[in-house]
Amino acid sequence: MAMAKPTCVLMHPLPRVGEILEEVDDDPRAAYFRQMKYGLYTRMGLLALLLADAEDIEALGGTEGTGAPAGAAAAGGGGDRLDVST
Repeated sequence: MAMAKPTCVLMHPLPRVGEILEEVDDDPRAAYFRQMKYGLYTRMGLLALLLADAEDIEALGGTEGTGAPAGAAAAGGGGDRLDVST
């Protein structure tokens, strides 16, 4: 990392066994732990969306403004209100 640019970002899918020295963990350019944490939150959110009933999603504010396609709320639950016209 001594030769890397200050704007360099080191990402890795983990585990880093034998590939990245532990001393690199303290470098602020090492983003693999943040990458892992955000990936965990993303997967948790996707699973919650897929496993939730449409009513649960609508109660939380629906999918408007999230970029999800119309009717995506129903896709996680019963599916009877899925709007496939878009």
